[in-house]
Amino acid sequence: MSATGTTLTRAVMPFCIEAEVNGCDAEVYINDIPLGRLHPEPGNPALGLTINQLIRQGTNTVEIVLDPGEHPSAARTPKSTRDLSGLAFFVRVGRVPEGGVIGETTPSEVLVEATFTGEGMVLPVPLAVVRTFTAESPFPPWAWERAEALTMGPALVAEVLAFLADYRAALVHRDIARENQLSALAHGEIAAAYGRAPGPWIAALNGVVQDEWRRTDWGVEPVDTDLLDLRLCANGRMVQCIRRDWDDAIRSTTDAEGGNMTVPLFLGRLDGRMLRLR
Repeated sequence: MSATGTTLTRAVMPFCIEAEVNGCDAEVYINDIPLGRLHPEPGNPALGLTINQLIRQGTNTVEIVLDPGEHPSAARTPKSTRDLSGLAFFVRVGRVPEGGVIGETTPSEVLVEATFTGEGMVLPVPLAVVRTFTAESPFPPWAWERAEALTMGPALVAEVLAFLADYRAALVHRDIARENQLSALAHGEIAAAYGRAPGPWIAALNGVVQDEWRRTDWGVEPVDTDLLDLRLCANGRMVQCIRRDWDDAIRSTTDAEGGNMTVPLFLGRLDGRMLRLR
């Protein structure tokens, strides 16, 4: 099995992950940070991503959760026992040279690789399979590594909702300067992770958002607190702003073709302030 991804043209030789699943849904994490969900054929069974901004010095973890729970905060909550025959996955973390294509180019360095087949096994699901690997990170500790440990509860939810309201208002009012201010730490670190100058990198991101704003019927959906399913990640140092349907909490209204813009937001507390960290 192999996962296909994007062509790499970064100044820093990237850390990459490839994953593929057969026979069930799955969710993939690096260092307890969700990367995405996989769905067997005819869905999207493969994932290929660069993950520089999620790699830390020393010990790292990659995790695949097979047959996750029905909503994000229950992704690892036991729900049943099932026959795993027909279930399989592949995962690999490595470094692909500049110009390579994730899933098609042989990694210059493989940091961890694992396969799994469930033939003949009857086990509780969700089933979490974790592997560790060691990386020599070229980056200083990221903000999400330095952030305060969080406890899910009413106070944290209120902080997150206040941030979401502020961020949504920036989009509603087409205030790109305010969006940049709220995203400054995340944008700056991600630019550094890929050897990009912050100015051109942020300008390119702004261009994507401003293209959306050219839609005459463009708008931002309200944050539906009944659908919101906040969950801690990064070993409790970030909150993923996600809904029970696995969609991002911040999302635009739907266009004529049925598409919309969603904004992944991972928040954390640094120096007493709730900030966008990824």
